[in-house]
Amino acid sequence: ILENAGEAILLVDSRSNIVIFNKSAQITFGYQSEKIMGKSIDILFPRQSGLIRRKAESEQENKGNNIFTGKRKSGESFPVEICLSTVEFNNVSYMILICSDITERINNQKEIISKNKALKNAYFQTIFGWSQALELRDMETLGHSKRVTIITLRLAKELGVPEEEWENIQRGALLHDIGKMAIPDHVLSKSGPLTEDEWEIMRKHPSIAHDLLSHIEFLQPAIDIPTYHHEKWDGSGYPYGLSGKEIPLSARIFAIGDVWD
Repeated sequence: ILENAGEAILLVDSRSNIVIFNKSAQITFGYQSEKIMGKSIDILFPRQSGLIRRKAESEQENKGNNIFTGKRKSGESFPVEICLSTVEFNNVSYMILICSDITERINNQKEIISKNKALKNAYFQTIFGWSQALELRDMETLGHSKRVTIITLRLAKELGVPEEEWENIQRGALLHDIGKMAIPDHVLSKSGPLTEDEWEIMRKHPSIAHDLLSHIEFLQPAIDIPTYHHEKWDGSGYPYGLSGKEIPLSARIFAIGDVWD
């Protein structure tokens, strides 16, 4: 059964020498059985035999799969996932190593990571493009989104906001005024003071931002800043009149940077 199993299987004695080396192991590692029998598994897993044994003998660790670096006869190194277990026979303890070459899986994971990185970069460039497009409509705020994003991130880091939240804060800061896309030009670009009716229209832009971004899944975690950045600590802000800690922390941090800029 061991000889004809589809997986590479090794039986290793208490001195870490190979006792059984089945056909699949010969294919995986490139050694003929007679050339490898009786030799240390360090040939296949350089300087890792001690670690493999410790994991095999640990009741907690040997129940799962472990990834090691294998070495073929050709000298090529490759990732190997090993399912470890131990067995006793005639008062001698042996290790059983069921080995899988996971080169293809690792390469696929690297390809997925690379594609995700490219996709994330494309998302960011799209967001940055949106913020620049808005600034072309509202020349008074030219460069504002970029500057206030930098300030907000610096404040967030100083305040100890977890790193995993920085990306969403960055996205939210860049898009904080995205709702102004729906504000008519005669209001957004008016040179003089706004009338009360015009202010009513202007105050809608955070709600518009929420409605716009809430339908975009990857931007939902970044929605707090565009939605709540005009709320005020004393409750006099808009659009919801939130006060104090009712206002999400990222929006509070952003508001400081926004006013400063």
